[in-house]
Amino acid sequence: MSRATSKQRGAEQFSPPVNKRKTSFFKIIHGNIIADQQLVLPTKFVTKHGNEFSDNVTLKVPNGSVWTIKLNKDDGKICLCAGWKDFVEYHSIHAGHVLIFRYDGKSCFYVIICDMTTVEINYPSETVNKLEKATRAGKILTSRQNLGSKTELEDDDDVQILNVRASKLLPSSLFIHILSNPSYHCKAG
Repeated sequence: MSRATSKQRGAEQFSPPVNKRKTSFFKIIHGNIIADQQLVLPTKFVTKHGNEFSDNVTLKVPNGSVWTIKLNKDDGKICLCAGWKDFVEYHSIHAGHVLIFRYDGKSCFYVIICDMTTVEINYPSETVNKLEKATRAGKILTSRQNLGSKTELEDDDDVQILNVRASKLLPSSLFIHILSNPSYHCKAG
């Protein structure tokens, strides 16, 4: 009877069974991915999982936001298309960024976004997500409810809501920065 070495026992302890392992891949973002507004999934991944996909996939990021992206299936290739541009713009993804995709099954990916230094980005908060989606949809901010609960904003005096689109007030990147950094909120005197 053969005995397992400590190295073999350690490997068994930390390695899930092959059939339960989730498939992951990474993509280094280059200019064509940005310009073409689509991301081609790796051939080996498509060969293994391509038949499992519906017409859309779901991308989940660590801050909890969920994005639905339309797939384009053509000639054995599968691309993330409609909705991909919004995902890229919203997360300020540029050439040189690295995205790590973990396939969780049922057309759902968990995505980690790393900047050009290969460090994971700071994801926008859910309050900012609500604001950006409302702004992109052309909705006008008219009440405190659009920004979130009182616990998120502290006092009624911290923010004045105007009947103006947020994008008209400030460039969106500055607007997001101000909202996500409470030290920029002015206290009434």
